Amino acid sequence: MKKVIALVVAGFAIVNGFRILFTENCNTVSFDAVGGRRVSAVMCFADDSGVVPGWLVGGGLILFGLVVLAVGFVSRGPGSRRRPMY
Repeated sequence: MKKVIALVVAGFAIVNGFRILFTENCNTVSFDAVGGRRVSAVMCFADDSGVVPGWLVGGGLILFGLVVLAVGFVSRGPGSRRRPMY
């Protein structure tokens, strides 16, 4: 189950990171809370009216996705399980 969740979250982050990086009209990015502040929406701007540079957000999302993949697929080796202390 951990691997499935990691794949979904990482895929979402990486795809959106590449979308932000390679969209022509996305020089700066602004964030907005949607749906009772539980969902964050990203808005791209062609000028400098956004809050964060687009390359920073795109690269950060790709890096975040790769970290989630690494954490989700790293398995502990045999013998690394915690044994109960008696």
